[in-house]
Amino acid sequence: MHLSLSFPAFVLALASLTPFTSAQVYTVSLVAYDRTFFQGRSVTYNRGGNFRLGFNANSFKFRQSADQNCCVTLCLDTGKVGYWCQSSVSPSSGPFNKVSIDCGRGSRTCNF
Repeated sequence: MHLSLSFPAFVLALASLTPFTSAQVYTVSLVAYDRTFFQGRSVTYNRGGNFRLGFNANSFKFRQSADQNCCVTLCLDTGKVGYWCQSSVSPSSGPFNKVSIDCGRGSRTCNF
């Protein structure tokens, strides 16, 4: 008996043998800019965690897919200067030099 599968059918059959993993993938992005109106030096983060920018940011874009429940905390040293749980774009913000992106497992503090 000869069994012949097309390539897409083979890939689907192989995928069904792959064990289920519980790791979640988050679709989140924060881009911070050192100047207002999204100009100058920038840094992008695409995952949850606590991050030091290495400069004072003055504008940002925070976006996440509709099915995500991520929040971002903007910090200046150890002080909280902003907090969003919905996508937000700010062409001019007070300076911040650290961000905490919490997708259910992170921190919402500026003490890092």
